[in-house]
Amino acid sequence: TASLYSMSTQAAVLGVFTAMSIASGQYFLAQINSELKKINQKLDEIIKFLYGEKRAELLSEISFIKETLDNYPSIMKHDVHRLATVGSIQEAKKVAIKDIEFYLKDLEKEIERGKDKKGYQALADLMDRKIHDARENLDLSIELYLMSSIMEIYYAQDFEDDYINNIAVGIKDYIKSINDKMLVAYGRLARDLDNVRPNRQSEKALRERRKQIDDCQKELDGRYRSICERVSAVLESPAQ
Repeated sequence: TASLYSMSTQAAVLGVFTAMSIASGQYFLAQINSELKKINQKLDEIIKFLYGEKRAELLSEISFIKETLDNYPSIMKHDVHRLATVGSIQEAKKVAIKDIEFYLKDLEKEIERGKDKKGYQALADLMDRKIHDARENLDLSIELYLMSSIMEIYYAQDFEDDYINNIAVGIKDYIKSINDKMLVAYGRLARDLDNVRPNRQSEKALRERRKQIDDCQKELDGRYRSICERVSAVLESPAQ
């Protein structure tokens, strides 16, 4: 009897500990999930802050390059100021390239998420918010890259034919590589839209969104040709 009592007591104690273990496990699991949610919220806030900081830096560099254009005649009269400006323009160009690569990857990533979106409205929301913002920032970065590349030549007063030709070819090749990647990304987005099964409410909206993507692809082709023409015109006779 003693042994039976001992075994039943052990079973009862074990049952209590098992129940406590399950309860405490559920409690800690709930605590962990709660903390993970808080961490995700904080990460979202940090990402938004970093995006804001990055865009602010981009806009400030564009503003600086515009000032170098507006004040070109005056700055060119003072060698110390001119040389300092050349260095700052080169830094702005580095910022532009970093931002181009960042926002291009961001655009590709957001479009890649489109394949996981179910239904028209989810894709439309993605296009209106994330993809729109990434494209806008990418376009600003490209503009900074072009402006800083050209202004560097004028401020450095390096008009050697080989140097200018290399810069022109480098700009055109880089813009083409960006355009090609964007065309591939928009093609993927178009396929995601084509895979959406339309209903009466979304059929017309889907056609409009598809046309919006087609227009973006045509605009990219036109932009590349326009940039090539701009670069050729500006660098054709920089010494003049």
